[in-house]
Amino acid sequence: MPLVRPVRDFLLEARTLQSTYYKQLEGLYDRLAHETETRTITTGEAAAMVFGPNLLKTEIYATHLALMGDGLRYVGDRGFHRITQKFQIRSKKELEMVDSVTEWVRKSSVVFDTRGVGSKVQGEMKEFVQKARHLIDLSRSLRKAKSETPGVTAERVELPEMKWTKADRMFIDFLKARMKAYGLQQTPIEGLVPYILRQTNRYPGKHLDGSTTYDFLTEIGAYSPWENVSLHQVGQALPGYNTSQQADADEAYLLKVEEKPLESLGLQDNLASIRHDWGAAKVFCVDDATAQEIDDGFSIEWVSKTETWIHVHIANPTGYLTPDHAISKVAENRMVTKYMHPLVFRMLPKPISENLGVSPGAPVFTISTKINNETGEILDYKVQPGKVNNVQRLTYDELGHILGMKRVAKKVITVGDMPYTKPPLETANVASLSKEDISTLALAKQCFLALMKRRAKAGMISLRNVVYEYKLSPEFGALSSSADLQSPFPILYRGFPDMQLLIDQQPDVRGPGDLIAEFMILANTIVSKYATENNIPMPYRTLEYNRDRPEIVKYFAEEIMPTRDEFGLAEKSVIDDLNVYLLIGFSRLLIEPGPHRLLGLPEGYVKATSPLRRYADMVAHWNLQAHLLGQPLPFPKEKLAALLPAIDMRERMANFGMNETSRFWSTIAYHRLLASPTEAKRQIPKKLTMTITERKLWPTPSVGFVQELAVMAKVQFSGIKEASAVESGDKIAVTIEEARLGERVVIFKSQGIIARRGLKLK
Repeated sequence: MPLVRPVRDFLLEARTLQSTYYKQLEGLYDRLAHETETRTITTGEAAAMVFGPNLLKTEIYATHLALMGDGLRYVGDRGFHRITQKFQIRSKKELEMVDSVTEWVRKSSVVFDTRGVGSKVQGEMKEFVQKARHLIDLSRSLRKAKSETPGVTAERVELPEMKWTKADRMFIDFLKARMKAYGLQQTPIEGLVPYILRQTNRYPGKHLDGSTTYDFLTEIGAYSPWENVSLHQVGQALPGYNTSQQADADEAYLLKVEEKPLESLGLQDNLASIRHDWGAAKVFCVDDATAQEIDDGFSIEWVSKTETWIHVHIANPTGYLTPDHAISKVAENRMVTKYMHPLVFRMLPKPISENLGVSPGAPVFTISTKINNETGEILDYKVQPGKVNNVQRLTYDELGHILGMKRVAKKVITVGDMPYTKPPLETANVASLSKEDISTLALAKQCFLALMKRRAKAGMISLRNVVYEYKLSPEFGALSSSADLQSPFPILYRGFPDMQLLIDQQPDVRGPGDLIAEFMILANTIVSKYATENNIPMPYRTLEYNRDRPEIVKYFAEEIMPTRDEFGLAEKSVIDDLNVYLLIGFSRLLIEPGPHRLLGLPEGYVKATSPLRRYADMVAHWNLQAHLLGQPLPFPKEKLAALLPAIDMRERMANFGMNETSRFWSTIAYHRLLASPTEAKRQIPKKLTMTITERKLWPTPSVGFVQELAVMAKVQFSGIKEASAVESGDKIAVTIEEARLGERVVIFKSQGIIARRGLKLK
């Protein structure tokens, strides 16, 4: 037992410290908790408050045991806790609410039988349950009804006559606490919520879990039927959701700024003396038709038959904003623009993002690269602030049409009557292009393909996978807001807004969007080269192979990489080898340059092409600008190194929230379709194939990707024998069973194995 003994001794010492310092650890809550706001603290910060600054590992672990063991007062970050070591500290108001409701429920049902069923409800709980029953019945009838207003698919039904009592509000908050996504610990909340739901007699045969709790909150009018609880997570720190006073203060400031024209903000162009005027050079800005924040554009300069300059012109808000400006401080707090449709939480206010985007007469920061347009070799480069004048907007579809990039039609799943119209290709934008413009874009395509081939030779791999996007009726945003969460009365809805899922079942890595992405990768590579050669600190994005898993690296090198074509596209989907991709290497944000193996960038990579929506890009611009002006760097090495962990974590949290939002809306779509068997039969394919990505021990559902619907989902097996026969990578036939909105997941049922990993079955 020599290997186990040190672990046992460590744990014993930590538990002894926890016992010895019990009063100090117990007293942390009173020192940390806010009356109404949820706060956060790391294990190390809490330990320092008890044991002092020079911490031993046993002291940190003793603190971890104390906080993790007190799930009522401290809530660990599920999924991120190993990285962040953060705990949410429940507010005193929330803790008081939990104590009160717990007491009411226990008084109402003193004795529980083996199924958790107790005596009849009493007191405050009786009144709440009676009101809930009435609201659930009314809500279900209203959702089946059509709006009474012509041309409107859904409308609010406010019920001020059924005003929430103080006790009602506490029960609702108790149930919302059950919905919090990050709890690692078991608390009385999980055990008592099923009893409350059961007493309504409205959910027979249902698991009384978090998903049913969500349904209950929507049906009593505490949530809208499309309430995205991803927005409620404390880690997202969004304004209007009572999760961050700083976020609310930042939003109030930005709203004041947005009332003013740009000229009234008193901003000056700090780079005016060194800006290069690009004259009549045609700058192509390619984005969605609805895009308002235009981060970038490109122009092409022909040199010779084999040489071309690619100029990437990037929006330059940092030419006007200094790092210590109040707007910049808000950007630092937000870190990125969050697209959680129908809501968008901008990093920068509209006067900046819309007026300082790439447009005629606008300031830009230009990254220029001369390449061999046959081999993609980088021959020369330069970086300089500038001004563009001749700007041409194009959509991705228009660019694809011009360049003959044919795309397979997307599968469209429609909920409601939302019409789908293919975007027109022969538009005014296209008609305005000259023959010279068309030739320039053709040269851009040639350069794009050469650059892809160059990166493929350097180890780049393009990931093929089915993807989807969603489109929402404007009614979703107009009908409800975060303010409704604090409504003094129930809000129900008649009808339901329309939406669509657009599934790209045959994505191409050589489409118009990929051309733009390739030019941005090139520009970001040049920023890395320039910064490295001039010793300018930067937030470098790196990815090295995972040397701790040599078998994964070997499989990747011998089984996956040789299947790539000349553009780096692997033969199989990323889903087929998902576990390999998850373990092959880990992206890191570092102060020192390093390679990004999967992008085929041995010279390094710095994101700098989206300063309107990513704070790290602003930091890169500020340091580049200071160097060009011969001024002290605003982010020297030590300062930037201290900032990188916050950038990394907040970007990851933002991506997590945006991905969860996308998953939520796809779940909404399938939930609505399944409510109409006729529509489900018409729009959901009969044959569905799931690739198992994570096998779980039965009866826990396993996880997999359904190819035809582009959805990561869960699958139920009939028994332990069937579940045990399946391995990760296997393909199985499935049928769709249900969509759980509270969990943001679609559930499928297995219909048998179609193919083993690498072996098809008859």
